[in-house]
Order: sequence, then structure tokens, then C-alpha cells
Amino acid sequence: MPPATPPPLVLHHHPLMAQALATLRNRHTTMAQFRQALRLAGTVLLLEAATTLPLHELAIETPLCPTTVPALDTEANPLWVIPILRAGLCWNELALELLPHAHVWALGMARNEATLEPECYYPPANKTLPCSLQHAGAQVWLVDPMLATAGSALATLRYLEAKGLKVEGNVTFVGLLASQQGVDALQAAYPQVRLVLGAVDATLNEKGYIVPGLGDAGDRYFGT
Repeated sequence: MPPATPPPLVLHHHPLMAQALATLRNRHTTMAQFRQALRLAGTVLLLEAATTLPLHELAIETPLCPTTVPALDTEANPLWVIPILRAGLCWNELALELLPHAHVWALGMARNEATLEPECYYPPANKTLPCSLQHAGAQVWLVDPMLATAGSALATLRYLEAKGLKVEGNVTFVGLLASQQGVDALQAAYPQVRLVLGAVDATLNEKGYIVPGLGDAGDRYFGT
């Protein structure tokens, strides 16, 4: 069974994560290599995020006899993957390959390059959350490779909370790379949100980019 109180911040120290980050940080990495490395990193991180999904005892029959086995409780604890557009789309398909029962609700957050503040452009303000996303047992993964200022993540959490989502104990942020400032801001505002990250860099530059970082993950993944 998963731990009752998972740690609030998980940094995934794994040789495959180190290799993926080395490729992703390199400015000479091609788009194809970047996509491949980001998929590898996403696999490691999403599998870590899944370690706290609730299980229940399921009655089955093996070829030899009836028995009970631990299995995901997808009815009592529906899983919702919420990619924060645009970069969050990088791991959306991968998440559904690993957990084909998961639901998806995308949110579009764009950073105003002048103010560095996030602006929600999708869905429209009058859009309501699906019923099972508001379920008390719903497990929610916010997916975005980068956590820089944490502005987009915080805006997403405030949006979902205002729509009726119970954040406490139910939300995990899955990201590749964060700044220490972003981690501090998110944990100060939502200490109950679990963070699963590949690495944390020390600083942000004047444009709000993580340093040393890897540049704009969405631009490098989509080739824009």
C-alpha cells in the first residue's frame, strides 16, 4: 500500500534521470534527441508519481484458483492528468500509455513576457469541472516540465480550487526542472501539494528563466 503521508518534495536521483537531464540541458541537442530524452525523464517521473496512487483488494481468478490482489481503485479514486499547456502536452500521451484509465483536463496558461504573470486562455471562465474531478477521492496530477516562478502552477491551483477541487492531499505536481524560487513559492502557498521533480536549479534570470536550466522546453520540444 502507498504511504499515508508522502514527502512533499521528491527529487528523483536516478542514473536515467541524470542522463536525460544531461541531454536536455545541452544546447546542441537536436529536437529529436530532446523529445526522446524528455520522454525518458517523463517515464521516470510519472512512475514515481504513481507510487502514492491508492490501492484496494480486488477479487480475481487465476488459472489455478480464486484469490485477491492489490489493484488501483479507479472508481473510488479516479486519476485526472492536467497538463498545463503548452509544454504539459509533452507528457500527456505518455501518462495515458502508463495509466490508460486516467482522465484528462487541460488548462492553458501563457506567461505575459512583460509582467511574467500567467494568463489563462483555456478553458473559458464559465467552464465547469467534470463531476469526477470534484470527487473527494480524485487524484490529480498537474503536469508541466518547468516550474520557474511557479506562476502558472499557482494560477492553475487557484483556478481549480475556485471551481471546487479539493487540493489538500489529492494533488501532485510533476515537473522535470524547477527553480528554488518556484519550489519555495509553491510550497508556501500550497504545502499540501506533493512535488515530483527531476532537479532544482538555484536561480532565475531577469526574464524568469531557470538558470542554468535548459531553455524553453516547449519551444525545444515542438521545434518553434
